[in-house]
Amino acid sequence: MKNEINPELIDVGQISDYLELLGYDKPRSTDPLVGVIECDRPYTLPQTRVRVNYYSVFINKGSQRNVNYGNGQIRYDCNSIGFTEPGQVFDIGPFERGGKEVPPQLEGLGVLVHPDYLVGTSLLKRMGKYNFLSYKNSEAVLVRPESMELLEKEIRAINKELLQPSDIFTREIVISRLTTLFNLCERISNRLSANDLAENAHNAANIMSRFESVVVEYFRDKASTEGFPTVKYLAKEFGLSYPYFSDLIRRSSGVPVVTHLHNVAIQIAKEKLISTDESVAEISKSLGFQYPNHFSRLFRRYVNVTPSEFRQKATSGR
Repeated sequence: MKNEINPELIDVGQISDYLELLGYDKPRSTDPLVGVIECDRPYTLPQTRVRVNYYSVFINKGSQRNVNYGNGQIRYDCNSIGFTEPGQVFDIGPFERGGKEVPPQLEGLGVLVHPDYLVGTSLLKRMGKYNFLSYKNSEAVLVRPESMELLEKEIRAINKELLQPSDIFTREIVISRLTTLFNLCERISNRLSANDLAENAHNAANIMSRFESVVVEYFRDKASTEGFPTVKYLAKEFGLSYPYFSDLIRRSSGVPVVTHLHNVAIQIAKEKLISTDESVAEISKSLGFQYPNHFSRLFRRYVNVTPSEFRQKATSGR
């Protein structure tokens, strides 16, 4: 059953604990470590923080809702999929809409599996390689209708097998179906086009429009003392996990985050080389490079000349 770690956190160890918390019936699965749930009504809970200890894939078919995660609030839209992995913490409970408190409502289908169910299988070894499971559970991904149909079909096939009397083949068949389901999720997350991402719950277009200003501000105010910006730092600034943020930027722009950082740094360096008398070493330090030689090599890789050569050519006509 539920184990209250402290007044603010409930540790949800088993699938039945989570469903009991939400007021849903326990899954009719023949195994307590794996189950399929279908949600079709609101649940009434005070704001509650829970930690889940299982993997889950949930396809949200009909509701629009907000979920508190960390210091922010993430919107889930219709036709999205969300994920959890063991150890994630998130808030469930009412949210505000139009100045009124609204009870959350899940409308969709989900499969939940405890890691113990996967022990001794090849699927357990693969779980750490699925990028989508590294995303925070708040990072729902919009899905095209045809992909939703495939996901739902696979989840219902798992449920059908779990409702049969268990025999020596049950677990092997369920593991095979789960593998297919997780592979589908990975394919969906890897095939998101720029248009898909623009419609994503996090609105990739808005992130891209903010990205450069955040990076420029960092170079201006922090780089000289805190060093060259890291992808992990920027992901945290946007309230996203490192893998999700990296994938989002790369798929939206076609280049990695680090390439963006280098481009911005080089552009700022060019402006300083032309408009100021700062030495190459001073410019290097202001951009967060620990060693001037590193900065010079990077500059030459992008511009085909050294910083000194660039300055000389740019200012020779003055």
